[in-house]
Amino acid sequence: MTVSSADLLTPADLPNHVWQPILPPPDGTLLAARQLVRVVGSNASNQSLVLKGIDLDIHRGEFVSIVGASGSGKSTLLYLLGGLDRADHGEIFIHGDALSRMSDATLTAVRNKALGFVFQFHFLLPEFTAMENVLLPMLKLGKRSRREASARARELLDRVGLASKCQRLTTDLSGGEQQRVAIARALANDPDIVLADEPTGNLDKTNSQNVAQLFEEIAAAGDRTILMVTHDPHMAERAHRVITLDDGRIVDDLRHARPTP
Repeated sequence: MTVSSADLLTPADLPNHVWQPILPPPDGTLLAARQLVRVVGSNASNQSLVLKGIDLDIHRGEFVSIVGASGSGKSTLLYLLGGLDRADHGEIFIHGDALSRMSDATLTAVRNKALGFVFQFHFLLPEFTAMENVLLPMLKLGKRSRREASARARELLDRVGLASKCQRLTTDLSGGEQQRVAIARALANDPDIVLADEPTGNLDKTNSQNVAQLFEEIAAAGDRTILMVTHDPHMAERAHRVITLDDGRIVDDLRHARPTP
């Protein structure tokens, strides 16, 4: 059903929010959100405001968890920050560049180069081996020769403890092993930011702890940022910073002491 713009929810439906001009973040900010609003629903009768004016700055080397009740807007925020969805109002900046001003081709290139994604359900290609799943993003980006990309894939699979299983089809791996392949794939193009949506949602306690430890090690190196949505309080507490969402707004932003690399 097509509706007119007059029927749609807008930022004006947030009467208590003071809207300011959208300015770029301070120099050196890796990822920033300004006044993000996201409306879901196809018509006036079923629309709702999922995000209600989110402002957020993320810096290099941070391990950040985003928590909140179901429906609070966690995954919606992550998808917007990763350029997988478009905001209805506001702006997202990566390295100071506004995503809304990018063409689809430019945005795709930014995602391939600067961002790595880890999802709850892996989204690995079942007909490919672990090695081929990690290799594919590098071949698609085209910055490495096949020999260089293969060496990088082996290095990453070794890093996540799967060097001995790199030639196995992903369907022959356990759930925890598949998630580690997904993390290796997310790191393949040396992204500045790894965005993870419920990365331990389908894992047992041991594998969840292994993923948390791996994320800590990645962030501890200081050159890569982890931004993770999770419902697991133990997983969230492993992060340097815990951002809590409630009803589409940030209600808490707690920073923990960071371990020494």
